[in-house]
Amino acid sequence: MNVAPAAPPRTRAHAEAVARELDWLGAVIEARLRGHFRPEAAPDLPPAPEAPGPETALGALIREAGLDAPARLLLALALAPHRLDRCARRCRERAASAAARLRRGRPRRGPERRPVPA
Repeated sequence: MNVAPAAPPRTRAHAEAVARELDWLGAVIEARLRGHFRPEAAPDLPPAPEAPGPETALGALIREAGLDAPARLLLALALAPHRLDRCARRCRERAASAAARLRRGRPRRGPERRPVPA
């Protein structure tokens, strides 16, 4: 869960609540995929995290609407593209930076790769 430390406390609480729900969504998707590709292992779905406190917008929504676990998963699924867009943007920036280094003839950062002896 990566939440900017410079965020105001109120904003941080909201961000942490959403991040917990999205982490749970990721764990559920992973368990379902594991069950799909290995049918002999029945998926053991992770339980829903404790609902965020009423001081967060997400916690208030969950309580006011009376959302159960499947409804919370659907809400998290609706929020997920916003987080994925941010991740995709960072990946594109890294790829563009690597491509620019290659065009300038600079090697990639990190340890030098040596051929493996046969």
